[in-house]
Amino acid sequence: MTTDLRWTTQADDRLECLEEVVSFLQRDFGVIGGVPTWTADYMRWKLGPSNPAGCGYMSIARCDGKVVGVVTLTRKRILVDGHEAVGGEVGDTYTSATFRRSGAPALMSPLDADPQSYVNKSIFGRLASEVFSRATADGVTIVYGTPNKNAFPGWTKRLGYGVVRNENYYCFSRPTARYFVRRFPWLGVIAPLLVFADRGLIRAQLMAMSFRAPHLDVSEELSSDDEIDRLWYSTRPQEGFSLVRDSRYWRHRYRDNPLCQYTLKSFRKNGALVGVVAMRETSQPGENKRVLSLIEWMAQPPLSFSHLALLAFQDKVEGSEPPDVINFWASREMTGRDAKRLFFSRRTHIPVILGPNSFGHTAASLSRFSFHIGSSDAL
Repeated sequence: MTTDLRWTTQADDRLECLEEVVSFLQRDFGVIGGVPTWTADYMRWKLGPSNPAGCGYMSIARCDGKVVGVVTLTRKRILVDGHEAVGGEVGDTYTSATFRRSGAPALMSPLDADPQSYVNKSIFGRLASEVFSRATADGVTIVYGTPNKNAFPGWTKRLGYGVVRNENYYCFSRPTARYFVRRFPWLGVIAPLLVFADRGLIRAQLMAMSFRAPHLDVSEELSSDDEIDRLWYSTRPQEGFSLVRDSRYWRHRYRDNPLCQYTLKSFRKNGALVGVVAMRETSQPGENKRVLSLIEWMAQPPLSFSHLALLAFQDKVEGSEPPDVINFWASREMTGRDAKRLFFSRRTHIPVILGPNSFGHTAASLSRFSFHIGSSDAL
């Protein structure tokens, strides 16, 4: 192994190397000419002191002084069976392509002296192990993540992370009329009819629901802290896993996010807040394809998810620039029936992994997981 591919790792929880890390991520993994995926403000937002859960953790790898890998862990406030705990989300797991199969550590890891161990043969393994070790030593009890298919084996087979299996999570998706016209150009001659049918279907569903549900006032705003706190404490689960989603969470996650723009809608019955939803519109790189994601929601019974979702995306579908696809994350058990009712189909499986400690093993067996796209900072 040549010496110029020997790498070292360092902790950077104070974010002193943040600019270097962002440059590495944007250069090696960003979309050329596209919207930045990382900025220094964004990394400070989630890893710095403005996070209501506290400062996070970042480990980086260097070769010849240059950053060649990074792993972060963002602190989260988590609710487990009604009790608040300190948790964290692993993310930003990126390694320069040159070092995925080549290179060697300049020093053995203090976590494992075996030169053949994964933490000594893999930059990813070393960085992920280091942030987990520092976080758990600092009182973080439950660590979770939502890795893609390329990273999944490393987390589960190499690092011992468990998988939440009692509730399978999926991305549910619903195409709009615009999608079909773009996908099948020959439908252009009946495009107005398809648009009319799509909008008419939504209105008919809302009309049917109005006979069983009270009238709701919808506004595009983030409600006051007191209103959101009352809604959270009246709807928070008493069993299972959930992020703590009080007013501090909603303000930090959505209003104060320096990189992503969200649409926030509030739903009121007789002046009282009974629901809130966060949405985000994105465009596929290199395509004229618009995606509307229902990022997260809270609702006071009897307001159903299907009613809230229709009210949330109705004006987007009827607008001058409607989305091609609407999607959200949820468990098949929790919203499968509502998804079918709204003509959403189950698409991509979303794996949720939990850290290799006793708390992670306990959490994996919980009876319920409340999880949304917004539970992952990456989206």
